[in-house]
Amino acid sequence: MSGSSTKQSSGAASSEVPDWLPNWREPSEYPDAKKTTGRQWAWEFLRRNPEYQRLWEQVAAPYYSKERGLSDAFAFDAENEKIRSDSVYAKKYKTKNGHKILSPSVIIRERFRIRGALPPSERKHNPAFWHENPLSPPIQYLTHPAARHNSTADPGPWKAPPVTLEKGQVLVWMNIDKPIQHQLNLLKKVLKGFSVAREGMTTGKRPSRRFRPYQDYLRILDARQAGVSQSEIAKVIYISSKKRTNDIREATKAIYEDIKIAERLRDKDYLYI
Repeated sequence: MSGSSTKQSSGAASSEVPDWLPNWREPSEYPDAKKTTGRQWAWEFLRRNPEYQRLWEQVAAPYYSKERGLSDAFAFDAENEKIRSDSVYAKKYKTKNGHKILSPSVIIRERFRIRGALPPSERKHNPAFWHENPLSPPIQYLTHPAARHNSTADPGPWKAPPVTLEKGQVLVWMNIDKPIQHQLNLLKKVLKGFSVAREGMTTGKRPSRRFRPYQDYLRILDARQAGVSQSEIAKVIYISSKKRTNDIREATKAIYEDIKIAERLRDKDYLYI
């Protein structure tokens, strides 16, 4: 499947329409909500992210092939050759320690918090594409300053600095002067309870009822990118299919709200699927 795109002159969210996009009018061309895992949904939204598409084309596509994947080594060789032959270009990469060239895969991984990089045209992703938990970086923690020193003196309470929690994060206090394993067992039960309550949101390894509208969200994004009007999208997705209402005004209002949800999933909330 080609990763090229065609120009779109109407009022779309983007003037570039990838030729790999499904026909938004045909639900059968989209993942099945009953069979598709959270991580596959996450990839479906991420590959529609305009910034991901742009970065892929700019920094990764020249060094990618289906056989070997994304080759940083090939990128480094090409950049080094350009630096040697173009003094103006070379100045951009000059540092105190010599020339610094950024890895294409690192640029994409760090920007989108993923482990791999694939062309947006790829429909199926590799399970190794995601971090074991794509929501968060390695475990972060705070300890009482006295915990770092071998001292029997009681320094008294310590006021920890303010902590800002993001969606899906949990702050836990543990006492290293108490049995650790018992606390870990209790913590495991607590975290499992949170996970079950959120229907597997942190793992995304099994289909869930909350995935039901995701197919519609993808169709909305694709229709918008193709320049289709909100009223037309409402007619096709919500009225013709009899999903919500026969009132075009109500359907158009529903589309307006769903566009915001779909774009949020595409731009950042794919991490929370």
